[in-house]
Amino acid sequence: MTALPPGLDRLPSGKIRARYRDAEGRQHSKSFPPRGGIRAAQAWLRDQRSTVDAGTHVAPNDRTTVRDFAERWARSRPHRESTRRQVVTYLRHLDETPLGARPLRLVRPSEVQEFISNRNAAGYAPQTVRNLYTWIRAVFSAAVEDRLILHTPCTRKIVLPKLVKDEIVPLTVEQVRALAEAMEPRYAAGVLLQAATGVRISELLALQVRDVDFLRRTVRVERQLSRNGREFVEPKSEHGYRTIPLATEVVEALSQHVAAYPPNEDGVLLTTTHGNPIRQDLFTCVQFRRAAQVAGLSDVTPHDLRHHFASVLLMMGLPTNVVAKYLGHGSSRLVEETYGHVMPGADDLARGALDTLWGQPGEAPSRFSI
Repeated sequence: MTALPPGLDRLPSGKIRARYRDAEGRQHSKSFPPRGGIRAAQAWLRDQRSTVDAGTHVAPNDRTTVRDFAERWARSRPHRESTRRQVVTYLRHLDETPLGARPLRLVRPSEVQEFISNRNAAGYAPQTVRNLYTWIRAVFSAAVEDRLILHTPCTRKIVLPKLVKDEIVPLTVEQVRALAEAMEPRYAAGVLLQAATGVRISELLALQVRDVDFLRRTVRVERQLSRNGREFVEPKSEHGYRTIPLATEVVEALSQHVAAYPPNEDGVLLTTTHGNPIRQDLFTCVQFRRAAQVAGLSDVTPHDLRHHFASVLLMMGLPTNVVAKYLGHGSSRLVEETYGHVMPGADDLARGALDTLWGQPGEAPSRFSI
């Protein structure tokens, strides 16, 4: 019997088997039918070895499933507690659908589309489905980087559910003051401070007296309070570290608050009667909800105070990138998408600028007087 080329051998069944080792020394093989098998095996072996040499090799028989890789990848990443909880939810979506059990290397774009359509049909909100897809896309991108697959099946042709956002109707200053007046006195300053700075609730409850510059009228965001209220954590992202200007009225309200309710040993501004930072659920679901009902604003949440802050600045003509910076966003895109309807049009801004420069209609600036 004629000797076979290197890398090939004949199985007892007569099939031709091609074998090679990848860059990490792992052996891979594939069998071919006896008739024409030698030539086909040599071509396959040549292709595989060339990918090993080029550093683009993907194991041809890898059985890693989408669910297994997603869990392993998520576990390797430094997540915050809130993100870890979200990942558990995402993994559950994979368990509930066929996509989770599919080998990574076999997933086609149509299967990703089926997964998205399935979640949408199951009644999940469009934004939830979009967030889930963003995570799935990151999983497949990581699989490409780990050379488990050559290409991601998450292509630009994947159709996502459309978002239908209700236009935000910002709270008025009078409504904000009504909320503050309805709050328990030791937490009233928190309502004014959040409405006047746009900080997240977790950032508000972590503010310390050293973060407030009463002379320069600014507040510095340096940390967040964890949901359990027991520890301080870093801001949501690097953009979360920021300095926000304060209105005179808010500075005065804070001064009165500090005098009436001294900060605890960590300097936290908003504390319980026992001197502990107040947890988010107690502030939002007990203190704030009760005040909102008293003020006749039962559907309002602390996040609406953040909306109030952004809307007021935009209606006054501040650039979106400045508002985004104050809100702790890395881009102004979200601000434009969320608050575009409250922003003055370009024509209104142009008229305002020209009126400021030239004076009111019918009035010539004095320096141009004859």
